[in-house]
Amino acid sequence: MARRHIAKQIGRLFVFLALSACATPSGNYTRISNNDYTFMASDTAHQLVQLYPPASTQFQIAQKDGDPYGKSLVSKLRAHGYAIKESSQLGAWIDTVFTQTSETQPPKKASSSAKNKGPHESAAHSLNYLLDKIDDDLYRVTVTIDNESLSRVYEIRGRHIFAVAAWARKEEQAKAQSKG
Repeated sequence: MARRHIAKQIGRLFVFLALSACATPSGNYTRISNNDYTFMASDTAHQLVQLYPPASTQFQIAQKDGDPYGKSLVSKLRAHGYAIKESSQLGAWIDTVFTQTSETQPPKKASSSAKNKGPHESAAHSLNYLLDKIDDDLYRVTVTIDNESLSRVYEIRGRHIFAVAAWARKEEQAKAQSKG
């Protein structure tokens, strides 16, 4: 019985890895408890800390507000020291730019401080996430940062949630080839 369960989990993992290579939409397609979302968001933030230095990294979150996982992830990332630009802030910034710039008014020049960014000041990394249910009790979190993705599968059994496997990382094709 235990071998059958392990074989089933390994089969699910291979399906998960194959699916994570495909292009998928972003968003949250699950309905689980807030505690489970918080656990997944904490785990995601912990993994991002391992890969991106908090004090010098800015993320631009593409998802709209209102998603429990997204709210928790933003909170956890800020607690770790990341600068976060959310989609609602982006929309307000875009509205401001388009209302200030018209055909009768030339666009404002960039300030000298914006032109001369320091070595640790860089453009924000685009961050998207996907939460989906891949089986009765298995859920997948996929976080895409720029063109790289991180995925992990979680199992919810009763009131307990735990990671089924380690994080899987898919790097951008050109970057992965230059390392090899």
